[in-house]
Amino acid sequence: MLIFSLIGCLVLATMLIPYCRGEKDLYDAARTGDLAQVNALIAAKEDVNTKHFCGHTALMYASRKGHVEVVRALLAAKADVNAKDKSGRTALMEASSGCNGEVVRILIAAKADANAMDKEGATVLMWALVLCNAEVVRMLLAAKANVNARNNDGYTALILASGRGDVEIVKALLAAKADVNAKANNGLTALMNAQRHKGIMSLIWGWLIWGRTGEHTEVIKLLKQAGAKE
Repeated sequence: MLIFSLIGCLVLATMLIPYCRGEKDLYDAARTGDLAQVNALIAAKEDVNTKHFCGHTALMYASRKGHVEVVRALLAAKADVNAKDKSGRTALMEASSGCNGEVVRILIAAKADANAMDKEGATVLMWALVLCNAEVVRMLLAAKANVNARNNDGYTALILASGRGDVEIVKALLAAKADVNAKANNGLTALMNAQRHKGIMSLIWGWLIWGRTGEHTEVIKLLKQAGAKE
């Protein structure tokens, strides 16, 4: 047991050496947007595709934080734009969930997979719903994201967006021919999800969680106009 403890201490000490020297590793430099340090590490032949303990790459960190120039530098250094972490998330998912439109645009231009799924079956399009950004949703749809893809629970982006009450996203999904009557594994449809989130408690919950209240009445109207069945 002692030898394993000593090995563990040695590994930890080795990991901490750069921090004791005031240096940043590639992950930390990418996360904080330190372009100069990122470029220095790239020049020193640092492997831009090395993964952190959770499976994240430097590109994922930079994409999540919206560091445009760092993302460009990593891609120029041949960072794998479609690498996945341990949960199956990609840089494009990170950028989409963080509402970073310019990074999304750059990643798509670099051939990021707009139809990638994580281990829960959630698509890039579904991750874009996190901060309710219609612009990012439209970019992904233009990049041929499958509007009717389902996660492991059978939910589509339209079902999820309807529950959030985001009118502009629902409009974008409907314009892309989302199946308005698709059912999740539990039988829930987009219309049902919008209706059950219409009440005052759901509005309060939406404000607390997302910092905004949904427009469920308008979403219900849009869904019915698109042919949603009761």
